[in-house]
Amino acid sequence: MSAFKIAPMLAAGCTGVIKPAEMTSLGTIRMAEILYEAGVPPGVLNVVPGRGHIAGHHLVTHSDVHKVAFTGSTEVGLEILKAVGNKKTVLEMGGNCPAIVTEHADVDTASSILSAFGFANSGQICMQPRRLYVHEKVFDQFLEQYSAKVDAW
Repeated sequence: MSAFKIAPMLAAGCTGVIKPAEMTSLGTIRMAEILYEAGVPPGVLNVVPGRGHIAGHHLVTHSDVHKVAFTGSTEVGLEILKAVGNKKTVLEMGGNCPAIVTEHADVDTASSILSAFGFANSGQICMQPRRLYVHEKVFDQFLEQYSAKVDAW
């Protein structure tokens, strides 16, 4: 998830501070280490682990922070929105994403990816499709493959 924020930041030539979710701090710290090893200069990417209501609150309200990007729950996103003031803010909260399987889709790949979304990370993926729209020409094939893959989990 951190990569979705870090990659565009680096591509745009910006510096940034990321406060990972409390339960995923080690993965974000390791990603930062790999980026430093790859040549990202020290100080360009800064990882600040900690509790959201302490470290996160200080980050979103700090005067040197000019933009806040958050992915997570609606409850936390609304708290951030109240705290940021007039800063540029991007909130990705509680996704309700559809997935569309067209008549030209690779049904095997689509059924594999979409069935995994429901179980990977205990099904707790903010961009997890909540609705599936499958073209009628591939519906039966998709349903058969999707069901078999779900049963295999």
